[in-house]
Amino acid sequence: MISFENDYSAGAHPRIIQRLTETNMEPLSGYGTDVYCQNARRKIREATECPEAIVEFLVGGTQTNAVVIASMLQSYEGVVAAETGHVSVHEAGAIENTGHKVLTLPQHQGKIDAGELKTYLETFFEDGNHEHMVFPGMVYVSWPTEYGTLYSKAELEAIAEVCHAYEMPLYLDGARLGYGLMSPEADMTLPDIARICDVFYIGGTKVGALCGEAVVFPKGNAPKHFMTRIKQQGVLARTGDKYRNKSCRFYLLQHFPSTRHTFRFRVGTEFGAFLCIDAFYHLGSGILAILALINDVDGGGSGTSLVHVCLFTAQVQAMTFHYFMPGIGMVGHGVE
Repeated sequence: MISFENDYSAGAHPRIIQRLTETNMEPLSGYGTDVYCQNARRKIREATECPEAIVEFLVGGTQTNAVVIASMLQSYEGVVAAETGHVSVHEAGAIENTGHKVLTLPQHQGKIDAGELKTYLETFFEDGNHEHMVFPGMVYVSWPTEYGTLYSKAELEAIAEVCHAYEMPLYLDGARLGYGLMSPEADMTLPDIARICDVFYIGGTKVGALCGEAVVFPKGNAPKHFMTRIKQQGVLARTGDKYRNKSCRFYLLQHFPSTRHTFRFRVGTEFGAFLCIDAFYHLGSGILAILALINDVDGGGSGTSLVHVCLFTAQVQAMTFHYFMPGIGMVGHGVE
């Protein structure tokens, strides 16, 4: 049976569990200093083409968003997001609980518009009373969005241009980054995202790991004492076993062929020897067939129609988790 409740109700891929069992009694230092975490960091730097990137591992999406946003904002700043953004509606006030307001903009099928962002910032700083208000300190987007839609490279670059003009970091929530990267509608690769954004994370929880997200500061631009900030928020794993479960298990290795339509996204784990699960590669042909049908239905447009949103998100997740957990796959676009 395939359930559409969400895409993280089941456990991890059996091969990940097997590898964890095999290495369970191996003594390792804690706090991400073990060899497996170091190897995962190195491979993520290679995949993003960012040799200076700082990579840290956290447990889940909400914790990651709260830590990253709180660490990068001043006490008087808030984060700008779509009114339908995950941090706006599906994190139970986790961002506000860190002392930072979520400043919402209108959404257009889940996305914010660079022009509206610019107008918002211009209006804020032109207000003579803005010193008495919450300053916009960073911009949050997710890829895919809550609606399953994708920012194009041009759209994300336009948002980044506005952010940089106002000296604000652009943060991309990558909880379901794997789905976006393997979509034929996507015109961005992982190195593109690393180049455009100031910080993002590669999600493991929604693509077959028990849990785990890799936060990437591609330009080596992590806030000062970022690990200490993780500890302060109560989400720093201590023992080697916990880091085994959090970072190495979800390690992702990307291969970029000449065409995005045959994008190969390998999900796996590394414990001395790299073990990969070629899930998205094997799913590619079936997904392309589904998308061809969707394009016939919605006129082959930009990938933002409701038909595309519903069918694409559901079918891709269904096929992905049917591959990961045959006969058990739990899929859908549930909330945390």
